[in-house]
Amino acid sequence: MKSYFYYWLQEISPSVYQLRGFTPEEVMQQSLEEVLCPNSIQVVINVMENALKNIASGIILPGRLYELEQPGRGAKILPDCYHR
Repeated sequence: MKSYFYYWLQEISPSVYQLRGFTPEEVMQQSLEEVLCPNSIQVVINVMENALKNIASGIILPGRLYELEQPGRGAKILPDCYHR
């Protein structure tokens, strides 16, 4: 599944290596599909679509936390949080 919106990572903690088995440099080069598990990608897409609709309507909602899953080397899956 290829996402249709542009995303970028601004900074990656060196601890990503202990958590996911990738260096920060490797993660910076990964696509969204490599950074998040499929169900988490859908969560991000839904959140972004709703946020854009709300902003276009002049509605600004407070931030929320979402649990997202990130794949690691060796097929391990790690929970992470995303704040909007």
